[in-house]
Amino acid sequence: MTAGKGYIALAALIFAKWKPVNAMFACLLFGFLDALAIRLQGSPLPIIGKVPVQFMQALPYILTVILLAGFIAGDPAACRRCALRQGTLRVDNSARRERRVLDMIIGENNQMSHDLFEAAKTAMAKAYAPYSKFPVGAALRTEDGRVFTGANIEVASYPEGWCAETTALGHYIMGGGGKIVEIAVLAERMAKCSPCGGCRQRLAEFCRPETKLYLCDNTGVAETVTMGDMLPMVFVATFSNDGLGSNEELAQVKRWLR
Repeated sequence: MTAGKGYIALAALIFAKWKPVNAMFACLLFGFLDALAIRLQGSPLPIIGKVPVQFMQALPYILTVILLAGFIAGDPAACRRCALRQGTLRVDNSARRERRVLDMIIGENNQMSHDLFEAAKTAMAKAYAPYSKFPVGAALRTEDGRVFTGANIEVASYPEGWCAETTALGHYIMGGGGKIVEIAVLAERMAKCSPCGGCRQRLAEFCRPETKLYLCDNTGVAETVTMGDMLPMVFVATFSNDGLGSNEELAQVKRWLR
């Protein structure tokens, strides 16, 4: 292409956003204007009179660029659609990244809860329940990752037995205590078995309302609740110099919960 036509072809592609149909329309527009300019060269125009040849030769280039800029590149709807596509792409990429992070966190939490279920299941296999035939296992995890387990133990004098949660709490105390963050309870013959009233109060002694409690079935965690859900109006003793205990005793209790 000669006489600047290569330039106009490139301009057509750029203004047409590299779309073949738009570029072809731009080239046809230029051809029409070029042919019109050749036709009008040397002919006087109404009002204006005779137009210089150089101006007529440049006119197709000028008009083509102006028309392309006005009707193709400057199309508000096209610009909005392009901006929306770009914005949507950015939002989609951001949403995908957030989703990947969330899935990773959820996956880690699910793995940790399943590990605690497995610990409770292992403990349940050691239950001593010859009278009720109702073995139960419990496992609790402290903030630093230690896991303490327990199973229910029965004796011939039925009320003298104790629950799996109580056994686990005994191991927890002997292991140095700490902040309990998760608890799992599993019964062989009941899905989603929850701690009895007494065990809820015992657990509440060392847990916070937001401590997670996993109610399990034979395959894994079936439902997740909190200790606040299980025992919303927990009994809490008041420690003071004039009450049930001394400030030193209160400090000792708080140390277990740290």
